[in-house]
Amino acid sequence: MGEGKQKIAVLGGGMGSLTTVFELTNVPDWQDKFDITVYQLGWRLGGKGASGRAEKFRIEEHGLHVWMGFYDNSFRVIQAAYKELGRTPGSPLATWEDAFKKHSFIVVDEHIKGEWKDWCQEFPTNNLVPGQGGDLPNLDEGIKLLFGYLREHLRNMQASYPATLVSAHPHPGVFGELMDDAEKIVAATGMAAGSALLFLAEDLVDNIQGKCKPVSALCDVLVKFLGWLWRMIEACLDGDDELRRLWIMADILVATTIGLIEEHVLFGSYDLDPLDKYDFREFLKKYGASAMSYNSGAIQGLYDLVFGYIGGDSNNPNFGAGASIRSAFRIGLTYKGAVFYKMQAGMGDTIFTPLYDVLKKRGVNFEFFHRVRNLGLSVDKKSIESIRVSRQVTLKNGSYDPLIDCLNLPCWPSDPIYDQIVEGEQLKAEGINLESFWTPWKDVEEFDLQLGRDFDQVVLGISIGAFPYIAPELSEASTKWKSMVEKVQTTRTLAMQLWVSKDIAQLGWTYKSPILDAYAQPFNTWADMSQLICREDWGDEVRSIAYYCGPLEDAVPHEDAVRVVRDRAKDWLSQYSGQHWPLGCSPDSKTDLDYKYLVDPSGGTGDDRFNAQFFRANVDPSERYVLTVSGSTDYRIRPGESGFDNLFLTGDWTRNGFNAGCIEATVMAGMQCAHAVSGYPPLTDIVGLDHLKPSDV
Repeated sequence: MGEGKQKIAVLGGGMGSLTTVFELTNVPDWQDKFDITVYQLGWRLGGKGASGRAEKFRIEEHGLHVWMGFYDNSFRVIQAAYKELGRTPGSPLATWEDAFKKHSFIVVDEHIKGEWKDWCQEFPTNNLVPGQGGDLPNLDEGIKLLFGYLREHLRNMQASYPATLVSAHPHPGVFGELMDDAEKIVAATGMAAGSALLFLAEDLVDNIQGKCKPVSALCDVLVKFLGWLWRMIEACLDGDDELRRLWIMADILVATTIGLIEEHVLFGSYDLDPLDKYDFREFLKKYGASAMSYNSGAIQGLYDLVFGYIGGDSNNPNFGAGASIRSAFRIGLTYKGAVFYKMQAGMGDTIFTPLYDVLKKRGVNFEFFHRVRNLGLSVDKKSIESIRVSRQVTLKNGSYDPLIDCLNLPCWPSDPIYDQIVEGEQLKAEGINLESFWTPWKDVEEFDLQLGRDFDQVVLGISIGAFPYIAPELSEASTKWKSMVEKVQTTRTLAMQLWVSKDIAQLGWTYKSPILDAYAQPFNTWADMSQLICREDWGDEVRSIAYYCGPLEDAVPHEDAVRVVRDRAKDWLSQYSGQHWPLGCSPDSKTDLDYKYLVDPSGGTGDDRFNAQFFRANVDPSERYVLTVSGSTDYRIRPGESGFDNLFLTGDWTRNGFNAGCIEATVMAGMQCAHAVSGYPPLTDIVGLDHLKPSDV
């Protein structure tokens, strides 16, 4: 090695770590500057995003893995990886376009007077490509867009309601007589009056500049609009789903806008992070939203999306208002191509195989079966001096080849490849899970990586749930670190996957293939993942695949968690499957799924078919989902500001500019981590940092 070459120990092989390494190895002549080794527990990469292949090559995930169309940074990384990978045209997942397909049909469920109602939304596609340029709207522009969408919705609804509700009204003046105009408009009848008020609100957004302008006038206009709308539709609300939903979206938009003004964000700091002192429902209630709105399926779906429940308790929801607004803004207003993208294989196959292959070819070292035990500080407590690691197994050839062939696609198996491991037969016979924090397995060796000999810099990509166990010295030495570990909370999650012999239409689903949210707990989210059938080896046995996920409370003993998930799944399917799959129920029931439609790879019948489905409890410390509970954002630490000289941080638990649990936040953290280590990539290349702020603020 040349003089000055930095040895970098990367702890953990999730998306944060791999993004950091990907960006570090994009640095020109990186091999003259860095020697990088990734230390990974168990046999596969991916962290909370890891997936594996089991019998019939069926894909087994940690949860529901889809990407969103606003994931500019994530798509940029994966597009570059696929391009460099250079797979043969026509081979499985040869390009990133083969690996991701647009998905636009979203369903939010509402529980109204004891009845479940499907709130369906087809999001329009566009010609933009995620990861490939394009300016994002700032907060002002976004608010104006939402006013415009609401105005357009009012216009489109005119044909459905009596003529007395649709009398015309001219466009109001702009600024000079705005309050007189507002009073006249409110006095008028018809949907056009509401449209005129929204025009006026847009004009105000355009004309308010600086602190001396009457920003309160915008609040007044919006309150008048909401009052007008309520008077127009109140008598018709009961039983009219469209009007109820119109009210909910208008009420949420008005409360949010007024809250942004009153909190001096809109036309002020443009910084949403301080709003995380509120839970989002608390924020909406404070600024006038009705209970109908802040308890609606639309808001419930946002909490479900991020598993936003303290301790996994669905009765204790919490999601910081700033992170909620940012998330909703990015999801709805900044997506490219489509609002969602469904992967065309497992997440491990689609994301982590290409990244692993590219990084391996670039010269990055991967040490599988290495469990991080402790980060040891120097005597002066200013840097990492040692890393205690245990080697879990003995590899027959001294290295591990982690991938298997699944219908001509390289994939990660759900279990280690035992033939490569000296202790493989024992591991298999005893059913040892080497990824489990509580495994009874005795590791074959424990040793210390030493500063100066084995590493110079440390990238910590293991998730925050593990820090009480692997980094107690850091909490003892740093109040900032201790506060982060205590305040940035995590939650357990659960997942269920079903392989079904009927397609969703044959089961009674009457809409398009959905991603559905806000349904009955705990399996509150369902995605039809039938596009994966061709990547598994079922022949004609399987016609649809369903993925479900949701929260799992901390009170469940870890050793019992999978059984609890299975038992809850059985109860849940007996009560709730009929809402979406009425033709899949038992002959004598309207709610109870008939197991004859489930497919057992071993050919079993009855309960064996149910038990053969996949159930997962994510209970290990590093698998816990990172939350953004109210009051926690200020305690997050930025990737380059660990407080220790040679320690850099990556993951969605950092102060990364998005600050909510998702791949995009993780990738943004990885890019910032690489920048802190090397100065590359430039922070200006990271899409979404401070994008809500106008350029002149």
